[in-house]
Amino acid sequence: MWRWLTKRRAAPVALPRGSSNDGGGGTGFTGLLRRGPELELRPVRSRRQALEAYAGWVAAAAGALAQDVRAAPWDLWRRSGSKQHWRRLAETEIPPLLLRPNGLQTWGDLLELTQLHLDLAGEAFWHLLTEADGRGREKVTGLQLLYPHWIERPVFDRDGLGLAGWRLQVPGHAPRTLPARDVVFLRYPHPLEPLRGASPVEAFALSQELDLHARAYAGALLRNRATPELVITSEEELTSDQADLIRERWLERYRDPASGPAVLGRGGKVQQLGGQLKDLAFLELAQLSRDQVFAVYKLPASKVGLTTDTNRANAEAADATYKENAVLPRLRRIEEAINHALLPRLAEEAAGPADGGRLWFEFESPVREDREHLLRRAGELLANGAITLDRYRELLGEDPGAARGDAGVSES
Repeated sequence: MWRWLTKRRAAPVALPRGSSNDGGGGTGFTGLLRRGPELELRPVRSRRQALEAYAGWVAAAAGALAQDVRAAPWDLWRRSGSKQHWRRLAETEIPPLLLRPNGLQTWGDLLELTQLHLDLAGEAFWHLLTEADGRGREKVTGLQLLYPHWIERPVFDRDGLGLAGWRLQVPGHAPRTLPARDVVFLRYPHPLEPLRGASPVEAFALSQELDLHARAYAGALLRNRATPELVITSEEELTSDQADLIRERWLERYRDPASGPAVLGRGGKVQQLGGQLKDLAFLELAQLSRDQVFAVYKLPASKVGLTTDTNRANAEAADATYKENAVLPRLRRIEEAINHALLPRLAEEAAGPADGGRLWFEFESPVREDREHLLRRAGELLANGAITLDRYRELLGEDPGAARGDAGVSES
């Protein structure tokens, strides 16, 4: 046995492969990397896998962002001249599509799930449901969210220069191609693929996988009541029947820790082979995974209730940074898709000349400085007579005519 171990110690250790430019033979570390199997550097290789990563810290971070996007107040404006003359539409004037896009979802559901798709798969697809209106035109009747892993690939025109549609494969249905004009494509820009999105999950996939496997191993230990497997040895020669009998009696009497300590005969020894509870200390690696996930999503730990070493001033500063660097860009991305892809389609159906084209969707900025600047600017305009009191109330987010009788001022 000792000779065998000595030979094994002298044998070369196989290391993982890696890319190298040293021309074939390889010296130093890059040469050693060629001697072993390749490391798995991309555990997430499909959009379905990216969506399935919605667990643990990823679910905490992506879920918090999606909920904040859903909860953000928004308005629909009718544009007319400069922005100070725009009119905010009442809820009864908002197109039904922006309140109930389909029979299964509200507008808030659509926004929240859209953001989840973006923060997991890096892309989201809205399918405009249409029907003929009897005048040779297609009327948009609904808005349906497509799951990213249903989209197989983009389809180009005959020249290969323009996007003609998207190849869709819904499980249980025959594949079909959706016209490009009926699909609103939202994405995080990919540095290599112009017509697909870059998944944030790929940035921390290795840490996420490490975290999940660590927790699975800890769960396996605890499911075994944290009692590792044992080996029973004896100085006496045992037949197979004797060994089976000892094993059966051990399991029968001592498998349950409540049965008390084991009592063995002469020469009997019990040796622990598995890990102990102290092995669970490796779960500290979970904090490394959490920090990387939160860094990619720009999410402060205090956002999900982790308040270690955090005071009120730090929490408020972190929240302000989070709203400016994480929430606001996500709101603007959805805003752009609505204003430049969705509302123009509704404009085609407007009764008046491009009436729908004058609509503008806008989220209220979550950044405090932006809100304070707006209110300060509105107060200056009101004081100088540049806007009416009704317009000032609109900028404050209040009903313009709610207090006309008290104030005695109306639009002029």
